[in-house]
Amino acid sequence: MSILSDLALFLWILLHRFAYLAPILFAASLIGAALEVYAPRLVVERVVGAGLRGIAVCSLLGFALPLCSCTVVPVAAGLRRSGASAGAVASLIVSAPALSPVSLSLCLALLGPRIALLYVMTALAASMAVGLAVEAISRGEPSKRCIGCARCAVERRRAFAEIALHRVREVFLWSLLGLSVATTLTLFVPPTAFSSLRFPMGVATALAISLPLYICPPAAIPMAAALLERGMCLAGALTLMILGPTTNAGNIALVARAMGGRACGAYLATLIATVVAASMTANTLLQQT
Repeated sequence: MSILSDLALFLWILLHRFAYLAPILFAASLIGAALEVYAPRLVVERVVGAGLRGIAVCSLLGFALPLCSCTVVPVAAGLRRSGASAGAVASLIVSAPALSPVSLSLCLALLGPRIALLYVMTALAASMAVGLAVEAISRGEPSKRCIGCARCAVERRRAFAEIALHRVREVFLWSLLGLSVATTLTLFVPPTAFSSLRFPMGVATALAISLPLYICPPAAIPMAAALLERGMCLAGALTLMILGPTTNAGNIALVARAMGGRACGAYLATLIATVVAASMTANTLLQQT
């Protein structure tokens, strides 16, 4: 009977949390799908520039594009073929999963505005730093400019309904997974279980989880929120939320294929160093307020 009551309580809390987030996620997914259909061409032709301007623009584009870590690299590769600089597309690969409407909605809903602001600042700092490092490594390398291949034309004609359905399904499934883990931690794990994940162990644990495993933002953010509630330091939670979607083995392989080995090495080293340093700074700022 205890198992059944625990299961009923688990499902009640899970459904309650999901019902609260579902309208936000649905709206963000629909807006994002519309942007995904039309933004890439407009970005290349009218917005993205070279050098620092392109890096800054692509860092800020993360707020608009609904790309997850599993879809941002192909889109970034398309931007690179269309003439965007290597530094600009590297910035987009970091900013799009971290700053998408879905990620920000979840962060605000689960962690509140103060931590969400620190999260945004950390993600922007990492995106800019990665872009500058990759731009320096790739300087002088010509972009493989696309001249209108059939594949790109097909990609640009994708239907809004198709993409919206895919986005809603993807976001809802990953959110349910993340909320399930978070609810399990909240209900069945003692509050003192993660007391050892204070700084710096929390950061080390987040790195150990993030580097090998693929964690989509809708799953990483609820997991980080639950770990933060159970004693993980803020630096560890921020590290998990940003590096989880951007440093897994599969994503790194795609980055290496799209930008080359040297640029990929600069991407990975700069991303980890910047996120850890910015997360530690945010941790200190939160303790002082």
